[in-house]
Amino acid sequence: MNDCTFLPVCGQSEKHSSKPLTPSFNRSIKISPSSQRLSSDGGALLLRELDQALGFTEHFSDRLLDPRWEELCTYSMAELLRARLFLIAQGWRDQNDANQLREDPALCAAVADVRGMAAADKQLASQSTHSRLINTLASPDNRHALRDAPGELAIRCQKLIHKHPLRSFTLDLDSTPIETHGQQQGANYNGHYRETCYNPLLAFVAETGDLAGSWLRKGNCASQRGATAFALPLIDRLEEHYGAVADVRGDAAFADPVLMAALEQRDVHYVFRLKTNAVLDRLAEPYLTAPLGRPANFIREWTYELSYGAESWYCERRLVLVVIDDPNDRFLGKSVLRCFFLVTSFPPRAMNGAALLEHYRARGTAENWIGEFKDQLAPLLSSPRMADNRATLTLYVLAYQLAHSLRLLANKRGTPRPDAQAQRGTRLSISGLRERVLKVAVRFTRSARRLLVDVAESAWPIWQKLFSWLARHAPA
Repeated sequence: MNDCTFLPVCGQSEKHSSKPLTPSFNRSIKISPSSQRLSSDGGALLLRELDQALGFTEHFSDRLLDPRWEELCTYSMAELLRARLFLIAQGWRDQNDANQLREDPALCAAVADVRGMAAADKQLASQSTHSRLINTLASPDNRHALRDAPGELAIRCQKLIHKHPLRSFTLDLDSTPIETHGQQQGANYNGHYRETCYNPLLAFVAETGDLAGSWLRKGNCASQRGATAFALPLIDRLEEHYGAVADVRGDAAFADPVLMAALEQRDVHYVFRLKTNAVLDRLAEPYLTAPLGRPANFIREWTYELSYGAESWYCERRLVLVVIDDPNDRFLGKSVLRCFFLVTSFPPRAMNGAALLEHYRARGTAENWIGEFKDQLAPLLSSPRMADNRATLTLYVLAYQLAHSLRLLANKRGTPRPDAQAQRGTRLSISGLRERVLKVAVRFTRSARRLLVDVAESAWPIWQKLFSWLARHAPA
């Protein structure tokens, strides 16, 4: 990458022997093919620069067991990983897209191990090679490396962007359906979501938005299944390198007695919602009385401190009963109060009921990130084998984390943002990052000793700042 020179694009065009096309709406417009090397995926160069600063794909590829004969390999494992991750981050989620983009100069230059002007000439791997990459990642020998990869990337991104481990942070656990079509192993009909799907687990760092962990599960598995085996190794890994886990949040699916007991042994607090049952209904009944006076025309909430010990729990735990008086729930002028329970290891003196409720509801941000992950990257899990789909999901998670890290850098104070974002005073989303920073037109030309890359002038200020920041802060 050191042999590429980036310049604002100059709007010159060249003649071509082919007869130009003339659109009927304006016959003054002439459309001709160009022999120049053009690309609309210039952001792949930014992704490679970020990956170079992180050292992630090199580290990840070193941990993988590669069954290929080295002397017969055209592409290194790092090149294959970069190609798949950059394609997904750029919006090319289907493996077949690799065949159509094999000669894209920006992607070729970003992926290649070789330096110098030859970087843009080495074609991308074909779709069949990408399929063999998935088979390699899905092998039992690479199971642990695949499981640890999202956490490792999150740790490297945190060290690069924030420099120091966080004093404490909240880990949000959640599950989400990923719809499937066809005959995928482990894809089952889920009655709650009313679709045939997988039901993976995801873990986000609340303070930074880093997607630190994922694990693919069958579509019809119990909500809490695998949560403890997924969460505990991730917490241990993050506490070693990322920062201290202050607490874990999750919905009722994660209120598992084994997980709660393990978190208590680690002195990690938690707050989970509880599923209702007949015992909890009786416990809440004395508190479901509307206050005296005229009902208010706005939503009111109260919290009550209780304790409860289920048969599967080894001890009683603190419960917070949340009672809601919503005008929309009233029938014939009479209030009908709703309620739900939170179970937590936070003592009341550390976080009272109202503060605990506010803290729990802040996990809605993680649900927004999940929505962004599914909407913008749209994981395509179409392999017949579940192990292959687990490897594919991990690649989507890694691609999301790379894009999210670029988003964090673009949103840093002092970094210029595209005009539309700056005018609204908002922060770049993954969609905005892709449309305004990654999906940028570039043109490759050769000089005597350099490979010159002309960048669309509208993207030049933010590209300049991002490359400069990465150059200053990348490890030596």
